Amino acid sequence: MAESEQDDIAIRHVRTGIWVYLILLLAEGSLRKWIFPSLSGPLLLVRDPVALWIYYCAFRAGMFPTKVGAALVWLGALSTIFSFLASFSADMSSPFVTLYGLRTNFLHVPLIFVVPAAFGEANVRRCGVFLLLIAAPMAVLMAAQYDASPDDVLNAGVGGGSQIRSVRGKIRPAGTFSYVTGIVAFFSIVMAFFVDGLLRRGRYPTLCLAGAAVALLIAMSVSGSRSVVLGLGLVLLAGLGSVLLAPWLAERVFRLAAVSGLALFVAMSTAVFGHGLSTLMDRFAVSGGQEGVTGRILASLATPFETATSVPLIGYGLGVGTMAGAAILVGRPEFLLAEDEWSRLLMECGPILGTIFVVMRLGLALWIFANCVRSAREHGNVLPLLLFAAVASNIIMGQWGQATIQGFTSIGAGLCLAACNIGVAEETPADDTETE
Repeated sequence: MAESEQDDIAIRHVRTGIWVYLILLLAEGSLRKWIFPSLSGPLLLVRDPVALWIYYCAFRAGMFPTKVGAALVWLGALSTIFSFLASFSADMSSPFVTLYGLRTNFLHVPLIFVVPAAFGEANVRRCGVFLLLIAAPMAVLMAAQYDASPDDVLNAGVGGGSQIRSVRGKIRPAGTFSYVTGIVAFFSIVMAFFVDGLLRRGRYPTLCLAGAAVALLIAMSVSGSRSVVLGLGLVLLAGLGSVLLAPWLAERVFRLAAVSGLALFVAMSTAVFGHGLSTLMDRFAVSGGQEGVTGRILASLATPFETATSVPLIGYGLGVGTMAGAAILVGRPEFLLAEDEWSRLLMECGPILGTIFVVMRLGLALWIFANCVRSAREHGNVLPLLLFAAVASNIIMGQWGQATIQGFTSIGAGLCLAACNIGVAEETPADDTETE
């Protein structure tokens, strides 16, 4: 077999692996809470072998990011050494916890760079159509979970647990995911493809966009989650702001408003939307509204630096701050160190290495953002900017110890960079002039 044919086969395997990874990401929660609840622990790692297979095929095809891989190996080695030293001074370390910590911080990061190496414009659009199609049944499932009692099988949690409560005796529907965090990430990415489809004509089938519009509104109303509203709002703001980089899209904003208004009218005709919206408003009122959201974000930014001075130089060890690590150490999932991500990194790895991790994630976000802005400014391609708005918070400070958040971070950031591969869009000022 010729070398070029082997490379083509390897690339096809990489693309197939990415699709398998995405499907498992969407179905992982269903496997853990409904189909194989007794295996909820091992199924937490169900995508790890797929990621390793993707890397193997990508390496064979010359697509693996070797510089990124080398940097991760060095950081992983330093982190392991720190964890080994920390085990002598703390009772919160074990080899299995350290391995899970390595997996949390490093294993899925290269996927961010493999996806754009393997996915071209057609692959990105197929992914967009797929997610837009999935949005409607996901919203229907969420509506059924919202109507069901908290102890109904539809609202089962992983390992026999329950879903997070909202208000009025309702839970926060998780769809096919383990918890509502998956819904936040999923519908933020769906929103990115939806807004892109309205701003750029012909990107996705009209029926997909219509179904997604109603699904987004229903999912938001029954979610009982401020994070869902914030996530969708950030993507919408990115869509409006993209007009500054591609002014000829300004007239499309009216289309976005018209379709959104029509979808709102349709959604309001359903009883579940009205009930869900009322519950969501109560949730905002109970939690302090926008001030509660802002305070939570500011606390996540400030707390790590307040606690860094009391953390040992080598930290408490990799994985100790994750819920899975806690389950190994104390027999139950909880936050042993801190709930916010930056504090976890600083307390696990120590103030020096932990700060390197924080800076690395900030630098990654800034680099991706720069690529998105360039794509919008030079080619009128706003999809990368919309996807960045959907995943930026998870890149910077998302809880990678939570498998669903980690998976959506890798896939979302990878799709964001892959969308930058889309060349000059079909509608530019020159095209419009010629048409007239």
